[in-house]
Amino acid sequence: MSNKDFKLIYETDSHDKVYTNKDFLIVEFPYGRNGVSISYLNGGYREDLESVFNQHLSDDEINEINMDGIVEYLRLKAKSLDLNVDKTSSLLTHADIRNTSIVKKSFEKISVTAITTAGTKVNAVRAGDPASYYEENHIYYDLKGNKLKKDMDVGTINIILIFNCYLDENSLLNALMTATEAKSAILQQQQIPSQYSSGIATGTGTDGIILVSDKKSDNIVENAGKHSKLGELIGSAVMDSIAEANLKQTWISPSSQSNVLTLLYRYKLDINDFYKDFTEDEKENFIKSLQGEIHNPKMVAVTLTITHIIDDVAYNLMASRTGYNLAISIINNLFSSNDSREVKRLLLYWIDYYLK
Repeated sequence: MSNKDFKLIYETDSHDKVYTNKDFLIVEFPYGRNGVSISYLNGGYREDLESVFNQHLSDDEINEINMDGIVEYLRLKAKSLDLNVDKTSSLLTHADIRNTSIVKKSFEKISVTAITTAGTKVNAVRAGDPASYYEENHIYYDLKGNKLKKDMDVGTINIILIFNCYLDENSLLNALMTATEAKSAILQQQQIPSQYSSGIATGTGTDGIILVSDKKSDNIVENAGKHSKLGELIGSAVMDSIAEANLKQTWISPSSQSNVLTLLYRYKLDINDFYKDFTEDEKENFIKSLQGEIHNPKMVAVTLTITHIIDDVAYNLMASRTGYNLAISIINNLFSSNDSREVKRLLLYWIDYYLK
């Protein structure tokens, strides 16, 4: 990297060098690599990648980019970075490049390096949620049939996954599937709410991924599924890197998610309806008392139990009447006179709305 603005921050086992400045993360390879990506720039399967990069987009750039010209935009960016335009691939994100996480996992002769940026607060979505638009012949329409402006969403998980071994095209696609499942697993584990339904998110609406293998390696690995050691390393690296990047970017962590209000938030009830019969003084006192209990371990545990019941009813694993009776029984048996009346009242409101 000849540009003095960039700093070398990491080097992989295969001597791939990772450089960053305030807006870009670039991985340069010592020779052509094979890989697969979902990028608009040289996406799909390639045999000749010399580099890949992840770019931070400012608010102004997000508003100005016309998706019809995204390929040309990326080509111009690659050229400005002195990269071979025809042999690089790229991802875009609104996350701060300084919040990148790099996680390496190894076993015997194989290693996997995950380079990740993540933001899951504004664009998290669950696969199967209601769509935002319909596309026909590169024209995007909203659900009312109007032509849709194709803006870039700002919440994104971007993963660059680098292998020190050789994977052919089929094996890379197998690895991509494992990495995608790992992404969904960590969001499930951290209870990241979809912004478009009451479900737990499986990703964001604009996630990106690039996988690169070392085609000159004498170690050829064909199976990247979840039973394989390589699959385990992929899953572990992706999960750890997303968790770290999301913590850096959004401060989301297991402790931040262990919160009564956070757990209830994903059900999208209008809290103003809950407060509609409160006087201003009652509302102020209620909120003040509630704030002192939202991280109470017992209150969090009871809330998690109630939300699991609501989910099971929604997924037809439990009859609504059974779920309602079970939830009421839990409330009646677990809440003592010393426990938060505010949390109890909130939970009863959620139970009545979703289970009664």
